[in-house]
Amino acid sequence: MHLRIPLLIAATICGGCSAESAAVVSRAGIVTAFDSSRADSLVARTVGVLPDSFVRHVLEELRIQPSAEDTSLFTEVVEFEVGGDGRLYVFDSPSSRLVIFGPDGERQRSVGRRGAGPGEFGGNNGMTMLVDGRLAVLDLRNGRVSFFSADGDYQTSWNTPQGYVAPEGLRSDRSGTLFLVRPVTEPREGDPIGRIGLVKLGDRGEVRDTMVPPDLPTPRINYIARTPGGMTAMPPTHSARFLWSWHRDGHFVSANSGRYAIELSRASRPLRIVRDAAPVPVPAAERA
Repeated sequence: MHLRIPLLIAATICGGCSAESAAVVSRAGIVTAFDSSRADSLVARTVGVLPDSFVRHVLEELRIQPSAEDTSLFTEVVEFEVGGDGRLYVFDSPSSRLVIFGPDGERQRSVGRRGAGPGEFGGNNGMTMLVDGRLAVLDLRNGRVSFFSADGDYQTSWNTPQGYVAPEGLRSDRSGTLFLVRPVTEPREGDPIGRIGLVKLGDRGEVRDTMVPPDLPTPRINYIARTPGGMTAMPPTHSARFLWSWHRDGHFVSANSGRYAIELSRASRPLRIVRDAAPVPVPAAERA
């Protein structure tokens, strides 16, 4: 699904602002003030209420949906990627197949099957498109990352560490570097298996470095289930969470979901985006 979301910012710089502070007013009347007085970071603070007429909505452009009795396409999608040319890569878990569709939704081919041979899958723990157009698939059951051409032809595999399973466990950026999502610190309160971050892989899959996301002051509450085979930790449904992702330019983007604040840990100058919004009270019945 391609999202067409128009930019609302109209560059209207206020004439009375100093070199350390500038403001941009959008056509919707939203004001974003930029504070560059801090030597170590840039802060963008947004105020105002967005009118309903400026609210954008997601529109469906393409639907690929087999009939209820058709099991030739897929039955349980667990991973999904979009190539630079608009092709769609869908991994079906029960059949362990990678199904490739064109930008128009037409099926082009199916790749792989369950197994441990070249081009086969024990599972799918994350996929990512590389800058050269190839697709990388993390298969922790077989302990490897497999590479496929844009057309779906199997090319090669790298051995990778096992022992930790996470959804969307493989990331990349514009440099073509691959990262595994794994615990990268010792356990601590609120993080019973350690902080989740990135493990940087080398040209043959060897571990090169660990990347730890910024430590934002977010209360961490987890319910822990211990079994003979391991441990699972899940936060309460409506609790504040620490969220992060890896930007295609090669830096962390992180946030505390308990407040409107997004941190971009850019190498040049970190950027903090903040929105002043009144908190919405939780009714007593919902809180209970």
